[in-house]
Amino acid sequence: MGLIVTACGGGQTAPGDTSLPRELATSTDFMFATPVGASGGDNAPSSSGTTIVDQVTGLWVTILSPQENSTVNTAQITLVGQAAPGTVITFNDEIVVVDQTGEFSVMLSLTEGPNLIEIVASDMEGNEITGEWIATYDPEQ
Repeated sequence: MGLIVTACGGGQTAPGDTSLPRELATSTDFMFATPVGASGGDNAPSSSGTTIVDQVTGLWVTILSPQENSTVNTAQITLVGQAAPGTVITFNDEIVVVDQTGEFSVMLSLTEGPNLIEIVASDMEGNEITGEWIATYDPEQ
């Protein structure tokens, strides 16, 4: 399954434009980052942060902070984000169930250097998306 994970909040997509690039418009097996200008709510990811979205099922996860590819000087970080209420998300070995507000937070331990966080999210219908998110731990920064 194809996957694009991207930082949103910039770019050239018009607000409210959910169309796929022409060469991908016929694909039914494709995940795509949220368009700029998307609003909140149960079925719409935030327009800022790093988002993974399955355009077919509508399942999505947004990491709002810290920003992807951040370098931190602590061995633990708290990922804060949004997803549809009831979404179950695994960040490496940490499992989170998104609350009724659509928000979540999870504390993750980092090892020195780059840390790849594997994200697996699923909904009540059995749909699943996967993605990766990176943070670097540099104790001397």
